[in-house]
Amino acid sequence: MKKYTPKHIAFYILTGLVILAFALTACSSPDGEGTPAATEQGQSGDLVPTQDGPMPVEPGLPAEVLNMTWYWTALIEQNPASQSVVPDPQNYTIIFNEDGTVNVKADCNQAQGTYSTETGGLMIALGPTTMVFCGEESLDTQYLELLNGVAGGGPDGAGGLALETAGGAQRMEFKDSAPAVQPPTEPEATPIAGDPAQALGEPDGIDTFDNENNWTLFDNDCFSSNITGGWFVMTAKGQTAACWERTWPQVEDAYIQVLLEMPESCAANDRFGLTFRMPDNDRAYMFGLFCDGRYSLTSWDGNATNVIVEPAANDAIIVGSKEDNRIGVLAQGDTFGLYVNGQLLTEVTDSQFQDAGFLGFFVRASEEDNGFVVKYDNLAVWVLPR
Repeated sequence: MKKYTPKHIAFYILTGLVILAFALTACSSPDGEGTPAATEQGQSGDLVPTQDGPMPVEPGLPAEVLNMTWYWTALIEQNPASQSVVPDPQNYTIIFNEDGTVNVKADCNQAQGTYSTETGGLMIALGPTTMVFCGEESLDTQYLELLNGVAGGGPDGAGGLALETAGGAQRMEFKDSAPAVQPPTEPEATPIAGDPAQALGEPDGIDTFDNENNWTLFDNDCFSSNITGGWFVMTAKGQTAACWERTWPQVEDAYIQVLLEMPESCAANDRFGLTFRMPDNDRAYMFGLFCDGRYSLTSWDGNATNVIVEPAANDAIIVGSKEDNRIGVLAQGDTFGLYVNGQLLTEVTDSQFQDAGFLGFFVRASEEDNGFVVKYDNLAVWVLPR
C-alpha cells in the first residue's frame, strides 16, 4: 500500500461552524444494498532483621531525630511476613520535641502525646486526639494504634527513622522528607503498530456530535436518525435494504474513522458502518460490521451491489451488546485499508469511485420488521495527499 503522510490543510468540516450543511438518504430495493432513496499494597520482600524485645536507644533520643517532621513511608510485618508502602506519607507524620512531647498528624486528625526512653526502649503515649472521619481508605486509625504500641526505635542507619512494636512484630519506617506528590495523569494509550489515527497526528476535521450543525436528521420508512447525548443514533426499521445518510464534506484520499457502539439487540446479518467516496446520493462504498462480528466492503453503483471484501470474522472486532469498535478506512487512490480498533483487517484495490466524494453512515436490516439501533461518535477525517 502507498505510504501515507499527513497533510494539514484548511479543511473546515465537522467543526460546528458550518455555513451550509445537508444530508441525503438512500435506501435500496429488497435485493440491493443501496438503491437511492488508594489503599496499602502488600508485597513480599527481604525483611529487616529485628531482635526479640525493644530496639535499644540511648537515654533520650539522638539529636538527629528531634525537632523535625518524620513521614511514615512503609510498614513491615513479621507474621505474616509482608511489606506495605504508605500511599500518602505527607498525611502521616510525627515530631519528637526536646521536651519529651510528640505532635502527630494522622491524615485529617491531629494528636499530641509524650515519649519516654527510661525503660531502655522507646514508649509513646498519645493523649488528646481529634476524632474526624477521614474516609474508608484512610490509615489514620491503624497509624495511631501502631504509635501507641511502639516499644523501641531510633535512627535506622540510613538517614531514616524506625519504630517497632513489642518483639519487632511491626516495624514502621519514616523518612525526613515526603516524596513529591505527583499530579494524577491519564494513562497513556498503548501504541498500536500501524494504527493510522496514532501515526497521522491530529485529524483535519472531527465531529463529536455535540450539535446537529453538520446533519439534516430524518425519519422515513427505512430508518430514523437523531443526535443525542453526544452520539449520532440511527434506528433501522426492518427494511432489508441499505439506507444511508451523508454529510456535506467531500474528500478524496483520506483516513476516515468513527467510534461505533454495537446494537443492543440485532440479528446476526444486520449490517452498519461507514459510507465514503460517494459521488452522489445514488452511489457509495460501504465498509461495515455485521452484528455477529464479521466485516465486509461493498459498493452500490446505482443498479447493483458489488462485493469487494466478502464477509469475514476477525479477532480485532469486539462482539456483544453495546460494545464499542473503532472502525476506519484508509483510502488512497484505488487502494483501501480496512481497520478496526487500530488493527488492519485487510487491504484491497477497487477503481470504481476515484474522485472526491461524500461520507456518512448506513444501516441495513437483514430481516423484515427486525429493527436495531446503532450509535456513532467522534467521526474524524485526516486528509492525505494524492
